[in-house]
Amino acid sequence: MKRQHFVPGQTLMEMLIVLFVISVGLYAAVTLIFQNVTLQAQDADQTVAMNLAREGLELVQSKRDSNWLDGTKQFNDGMDYKLGDNTDCTAAPTWAGGAYPDPAFDFTPNTLDQARVYKSSALTSPGLFTNQVTATTTDFYRLLTFTPICQNPSDPTKKAPADGSCLCPPAGFAAYTKQVGLRVKTDIQWYRQGNKKSLTIYGDFYDWR
Repeated sequence: MKRQHFVPGQTLMEMLIVLFVISVGLYAAVTLIFQNVTLQAQDADQTVAMNLAREGLELVQSKRDSNWLDGTKQFNDGMDYKLGDNTDCTAAPTWAGGAYPDPAFDFTPNTLDQARVYKSSALTSPGLFTNQVTATTTDFYRLLTFTPICQNPSDPTKKAPADGSCLCPPAGFAAYTKQVGLRVKTDIQWYRQGNKKSLTIYGDFYDWR
């Protein structure tokens, strides 16, 4: 009489458990990969936004310095308010990558939605981010707001807070009639997967010469 030998094997339940463990591991790995991709894209957007904001302030500084070098202009020439409308002091840079020794600002935009940033395809500035409509549309917007820093001529140690007014004196500070500087707010807005993101930085530029 022959004896039967049973070979150890896996039951259906054991197979299901193994498959479940493998599936959980794969799901975790795929989720981690997608999260890393999303975070990298967000970091890239944040870097572009911060550089656009800093560039806006750098153009303001360059404009102030070029006004000084000109010798016939006020330090804030071209950076105060829209011609003919002293209540409109929001603008976008017009620099588009060419050789512009004297940066300029377009006071037409009044809101961020009117100040879209584009990507240049010009041979002299390929890939440059610019507020000028010269190339590919991006999801970024950039708007600068110019606010005077006002001082009381009778007491140079006192300055009025920059409250968004386009002229000196600001509301509630009738004696602060001398403009000694310019506060610039750079607002950046962009969209990532349908979600609106924003960033704001400030810079103070004084007429110290």
